[in-house]
Amino acid sequence: MRIQYAIPEGVVNADVLDAALETSTRANEALFEGDKIPLLTSLIKRGKIRWQPERFKDGEHFDLATQAGPRGWGDCDDLAPWLAAELRATGRDPGAAAVAKKSGRNKWHAVVRASDGRILDPSKWAGMHGGESSIVGAVQTSMARPGGGALGIRGYSGSVAARCDLPVEGSDLFISGVCLDDDMESAVSGALDAALCCGELSGAVEPTAALRAWCLRHLMSGMAPDVLADELAASELIPEDWRLDGADESDIGFLPALAALAPSVMPMASGLLSSVMPGGGGKAKGGGAAPAGPASPPAMAAATPGGGAPITVTPYSSSPGNPIIVRF
Repeated sequence: MRIQYAIPEGVVNADVLDAALETSTRANEALFEGDKIPLLTSLIKRGKIRWQPERFKDGEHFDLATQAGPRGWGDCDDLAPWLAAELRATGRDPGAAAVAKKSGRNKWHAVVRASDGRILDPSKWAGMHGGESSIVGAVQTSMARPGGGALGIRGYSGSVAARCDLPVEGSDLFISGVCLDDDMESAVSGALDAALCCGELSGAVEPTAALRAWCLRHLMSGMAPDVLADELAASELIPEDWRLDGADESDIGFLPALAALAPSVMPMASGLLSSVMPGGGGKAKGGGAAPAGPASPPAMAAATPGGGAPITVTPYSSSPGNPIIVRF
């Protein structure tokens, strides 16, 4: 799994990056508890993983051990949270933390600070020599409102790229799940699933935004609103941290608004991707090409839940390359 962070350029500092590294650490820690990942120190000793600078062109990636381990390499922001999680999960140092330190004018390097103050650098253990690897700020521009989530859909090289942003509670950061697929529905569900899975593992996302994303995922998959309401009331499928304690979850204010807008997302995206987004619109379900979009896209669709912020579906026509965005 891969985590991408939307960090505004002006707020990149040690505290912000430390929060991002802590989210990755918690997610890796949860994976250790489920025996889903091996010890990083063991892999390094056996030469099974090495340090390597990432060459991604779409921003900085904070990859979990489930992504970095199988491919056999990671950079500093992958390895430091993995080591910190290992030290916590094994009980060797419950207070270990992945932190960022300045390594250049606009660059940062991720290391692990042990409880006794020692600095551990798994990147160097895994073969980094000479200049330090770095975390570059301003990873992505957030699509979401403060405290809310967002789903973006756009054409990309003949396929469909989808991205779901979920806010990290108490910060300006967002966890982003990204998926690229020839099929629009698969891309959308993949992005939602990635963000929700990471949010559940880390325990760091804002609960209401996560719950809205969870509902959107099921509504766009065809679940009837009344069935979803029953699921909300039962709460058996909802992660405990996302439940609204003391509320009647069968009557959550945002559900009618979300249910009203969810069916419009796919047709709106399908109708606009080919004409508005560079690279084409990918394939719709069943293998057919997405239909050509209208010359002028429909007006923004919006619905307002009782007492909550509006839930909107916004098609962008004036800025090619920008996604169609569902803000929730």
